[in-house]
Amino acid sequence: YFFVISLSLILVNRIIVKRDRLKNLAKVKEFEALKLEELNEMKSRFFTNISHEIRTPLTLILGPLEKIIAITRNKQTRMYLNIMHKNANMLHCLINQLLDHEKLETGVMKLRTRQQDLVRLVKKQMMTFIPLAESQGKSLSFNTQLHSVDVYIDNEKLHKIMANVISNAVKFSRKNILIEINKSKPRKIRIGSSKYFKPDTDYICITVSDDGCGIPESEIDKIFDRFYMVKTSDSVVNEGSGIGLSLAKDLVELHYGFIDVESKQGKGSKFYIYLPLGSGHLQVQEIDTEYSDHADITGDDSEHSYIIDNVELHSGNETEKLLILIVEDNKEMILYLRSIFHKDYQLMDATNGVEAYKKAVSRIPDLIISDIMMPGSDGFYLVQKLKSDERTSHIPVILLTAKANMQTKLNGLKLGADDYIIKPFEEKELVARVDNLIVQRNKLRNRFSDKPYNNYYNVPTKLDEEFIKKVTDFIDDHISDQELSVEYLTGMLRMSRMQLHRKLNALTGNSASEFIRKFRLHRAAALLARKSGIVFEVAYQVGFNNLSYFAKCFREEYGVSPSEYMRGSVGEKFLDNS
Repeated sequence: YFFVISLSLILVNRIIVKRDRLKNLAKVKEFEALKLEELNEMKSRFFTNISHEIRTPLTLILGPLEKIIAITRNKQTRMYLNIMHKNANMLHCLINQLLDHEKLETGVMKLRTRQQDLVRLVKKQMMTFIPLAESQGKSLSFNTQLHSVDVYIDNEKLHKIMANVISNAVKFSRKNILIEINKSKPRKIRIGSSKYFKPDTDYICITVSDDGCGIPESEIDKIFDRFYMVKTSDSVVNEGSGIGLSLAKDLVELHYGFIDVESKQGKGSKFYIYLPLGSGHLQVQEIDTEYSDHADITGDDSEHSYIIDNVELHSGNETEKLLILIVEDNKEMILYLRSIFHKDYQLMDATNGVEAYKKAVSRIPDLIISDIMMPGSDGFYLVQKLKSDERTSHIPVILLTAKANMQTKLNGLKLGADDYIIKPFEEKELVARVDNLIVQRNKLRNRFSDKPYNNYYNVPTKLDEEFIKKVTDFIDDHISDQELSVEYLTGMLRMSRMQLHRKLNALTGNSASEFIRKFRLHRAAALLARKSGIVFEVAYQVGFNNLSYFAKCFREEYGVSPSEYMRGSVGEKFLDNS
């Protein structure tokens, strides 16, 4: 009996020890998972920050280099400069690919699809590679029996997939590259990238074929491994980074598709990209139902239009240039941006959000170009402060940054930024974006001036609408007061005279004193059109105590005297348009 009890206690003790050990093991695994998640977040932050550090000097290489190329006439010098430019662009592409890999590994990169014509997209992508192929004496062609086929695609990611696969084919081909699109069942899968292959799913297949050196049988299964480079007789000439195909594979799998290859050494290679049809494989958040609301920030950079309307940019005094505030913590970048705009604009600069906000409130610039990542207070802080202050809410802001992910773009735009440009940028694009914003504001201002006192919806923001209404309501309440002046307005609005002048001029095209006078004359015209009194009485009601001065101002505004206006058809037209 004693022996049985002792054995039972030993067994119970072992069970308890084993249970505790399993509990501890579960806690260890949970702890390890937590640490791994923290590590992934740290890696993601590291690559985001390092991209900023690399992209800024890269912009300062590409921008001035393009300027030098444009003015260089010596053929040999241009050749060397073009080599530098080509390799700087390759470095830019390599940085982007490394960042994309990290985003995929850490789960930061998300799929945002919409239904698009795959035939049109692939054909358009192929066209961008024709000059490269022709410069190497190679032929790039396209073939399909399909007129069009709608597929749920993330346009930006498809661009990267096709760019990597086509550039790889051009690199290794001898003479010919062929791109085909067909609806077909997947062939026998060789590569271990088919975890999304479903036998009962319909697929569309993009095939990219080349007549190059081919891939040895022993290496086919490795070509989608990151940094792996096939050892062929041509590898010395066509050496690459071993990143492109790995990225293409990951992006295809993000679409729930898979990529495969068929190759014979000495006879070329065929890459098969299979994408599922329909939307049943997608999660709700992976279908972009609001694409049209931000299509301008998700499109391909090569599609940007640099054409602006033929509208005069500088209104008012043509000798007075518009003022741009540049916000950037990199001194060389400030100098570079100054070199772009110094001929056409007045310029001032700041190195962080706090300094920029103070200068913006003090000087009220016509436009602001700001980096996002800055020490202390960043570009997001600046946009938030500017757009929530009625003194500065009307100022257009362009965010200029190395942070290229969609969430960063949307954050900036939601805060009220008017445009968003990614480093490294093309100078002509930045100039066009600046000019376009100024043209748009001039159009709004001109539209406002047609019916200035009941046209609040034409102002840029809700805060600007409230500001204009506050100004017009105040003038309306004190319109008969002859002492009503700009000083009254500045006191009520708690603005300096200069701040009020630049704000009203930006929104309406009038200075503060002009705005008050035009408001009074507008009210006088309404009273005269309705024959609500004789000219002297109307002048007094709207705050003029000098009849000759009133008549002079009225004639300048409406082209006729007050009495002629009251008798003629001009007043009737005024009532019809009011």
